[in-house]
Amino acid sequence: MRVCVWVALVCVHVARASAEPVVLKFATIIPDGSAYAREAKAFARDVEAGTQGRVRVKWIFGAVAGDEAQSLERLKRGQLDGAAVALACGWLAPSLKVFRLPGLFRERQEARQVMARLRASVAEELSKNGFTLVGMEPFGSDVVISHRPVRTMADLKRTRFWLWDLDEVWRAMVPLLGLQAVPAPVEGVQRAIADKRIDGVISLPTAALAYQWSSQFRYFTPLGASYLQACLIVSNRAFDALSLEDKTTLRAAGAKAAAHFDKVCEAQDASLLGGLFEKQGLEKVPVSAELRNAFLAETRAVIEKVDERLVPKALRDRVMGWLAEIRKGN
Repeated sequence: MRVCVWVALVCVHVARASAEPVVLKFATIIPDGSAYAREAKAFARDVEAGTQGRVRVKWIFGAVAGDEAQSLERLKRGQLDGAAVALACGWLAPSLKVFRLPGLFRERQEARQVMARLRASVAEELSKNGFTLVGMEPFGSDVVISHRPVRTMADLKRTRFWLWDLDEVWRAMVPLLGLQAVPAPVEGVQRAIADKRIDGVISLPTAALAYQWSSQFRYFTPLGASYLQACLIVSNRAFDALSLEDKTTLRAAGAKAAAHFDKVCEAQDASLLGGLFEKQGLEKVPVSAELRNAFLAETRAVIEKVDERLVPKALRDRVMGWLAEIRKGN
């Protein structure tokens, strides 16, 4: 009897060892060589090590698989298995669009706490749309980077900013705030700068560095306009095909990657805004109380006018209630 059991275990071990590994193809628009890409590669190594080589992650960087909208279509057709996305996560889990409302969050910790409270809803929304949430953390908040200094709301409204063409919330907010924007894909920013169609960008500091936009402008204003979330997702089709053990490993690697990604982004944002941008030649324009108050007053006034189908009022009210609790506790 013991011999039979031993033989069976050996056979299982041999079968596992001889089986071809499952290769999960993940796509992202982030450029290879960036801090973002290093974290993505660390996630891939953790998955392979944790599954003893049974599951491997192959990354396709730099929008080679298309922009976020195109990557989602390829995911739905089964040409990709997973992705690291930002705006696209809000299309699949609409609750996340609330983070794009400018002036809502004061600091990263608030965004973290609200994101934690929304996590179950986000996971459920993703699941209904055919995806499993593996990791989620805030990228950070947008800052203003421009050719001319932005010191007042009038300066902000005179500046033609690049607007990510896929950003539904900001596309709705721009006319309400009286801003000028030139919608374009991420990969089209350099051309827009060269053609002098834009005077600046409203961007995450780390994104401005990764895509080298910061080297094209003279000033930055750390206004903290709105937050952008990062999601690591895998299709239910690919996830359900894994063993329970490998699913657990994938989730654990995703949670580790998200937490580390958050720390890396926070540290890099602090470094860039705390002096690195200036060392690279950008001049810092401090945010005056006048600009801060005017920006918050105008954003508060127009947030209520955002289309109910884009960011429902019930969701806005719930998040504002949480923020009031968080601020009271602090």
